[in-house]
Amino acid sequence: MAVASPHETTPVPSPAAADDLECALEALLFLAPEPLAVPELVRLLQHGEPEILKTLRRLTRWYAKRGLRITEQQGRYHLTVAPTAEKAVLAYHHEPGFLSDAAYGTLALVAYLQPITTGRLLELQGTDGSHALQTLQDAGLVVGTPGEESWLFFRTTEAFLEAAELTSLDELPPPLTWQESTAGNEQASFR
Repeated sequence: MAVASPHETTPVPSPAAADDLECALEALLFLAPEPLAVPELVRLLQHGEPEILKTLRRLTRWYAKRGLRITEQQGRYHLTVAPTAEKAVLAYHHEPGFLSDAAYGTLALVAYLQPITTGRLLELQGTDGSHALQTLQDAGLVVGTPGEESWLFFRTTEAFLEAAELTSLDELPPPLTWQESTAGNEQASFR
């Protein structure tokens, strides 16, 4: 059995390797739609857990004074907005030009099927679209009006027509059928 010399040391990663790990880890945290666990980071970055944790601590300290934060919850890490930047981010999200895919999908359903109830939207989308509806209302693109049996009926607004550069709903292009939207794309699906 060989005995290690007291003068031998464990290899120390070069500064370039540490910088590369930091850059790659930061990019993953930025792009990941869900928080990432350390084992996932170890697998993706092909570095040991101690190196990953050390780099996470270093990045967390660096981001502590920035507009973003690295947060840890139940062993999973994510890049989030710093509390001091939330007001600006919320203002941006309520700008008329900013809509999520879900909000665009909901807007299309309202535009083509108006007046439409939240119940009908839920039936068509298969998910709760209340957040998307609220975003659209906050942006002034749709409005809910009371109907019979306390249902809210949603319709597009003049602001929608202006944003879509339409003078009337009659100018909406015809909706695509499933066959038209998937032509030449075997993997197409609705989001």
